[in-house]
Amino acid sequence: MAIRYDNTAVKNVTYKANSSAAAEVVKKIVLDNAVVWEKPFVLSESLATGCNVVYNRQSTLEPSASTGVITTASAIYNDDVIKITYSPAAAYEITSFKVNGVEFTSGDNYTVHSDVGIVCTTQKVSKTITVKVNTGVARIILDYTNDLGVETSAAFESDGSISNAWQGTSYSWTATYEAGYTGPASGSGTVGDSNVISPTATLIDYTIT
Repeated sequence: MAIRYDNTAVKNVTYKANSSAAAEVVKKIVLDNAVVWEKPFVLSESLATGCNVVYNRQSTLEPSASTGVITTASAIYNDDVIKITYSPAAAYEITSFKVNGVEFTSGDNYTVHSDVGIVCTTQKVSKTITVKVNTGVARIILDYTNDLGVETSAAFESDGSISNAWQGTSYSWTATYEAGYTGPASGSGTVGDSNVISPTATLIDYTIT
């Protein structure tokens, strides 16, 4: 059972060896070889956009706690073993994930002995869009979203590419043609692993009478 004082759950216990000794923080109380109380701690997180985290308490010695998925609203306790799993959302990658200031591997267990602070940083995933200006094509204009989330345009009169397109976002293009040629006026797509714009120009047939 949990320890209560005046019908309120006890959160902090200190101990003095004698009247002149410094107070020490108690993290566990054992009675008749059974744990009756584990000190509660706080789980907090600072997650950048695109960082998904799941906390799963694998074991606990605190009588009032249970195993299973928990959140930052849940109390955690001294000696809790928590499995921390994180993953990036679509179009993001995780650049750093730290538990109490130390880099942490997804899927590992963490044993609680103090407050636990999670910090996750991310960045948008960048991909390349290749533009091929084939024979008969005069100019291609590409509209896309860059890896800073900014709508951007680029014009091509010869083969080229951009390397900062944000994965998973939409792009579109328009093409103009040299005299005597025709072809598709526009197109669109979603930025993925392979992105090539290559409209084909065809000669215009003329009938001479």
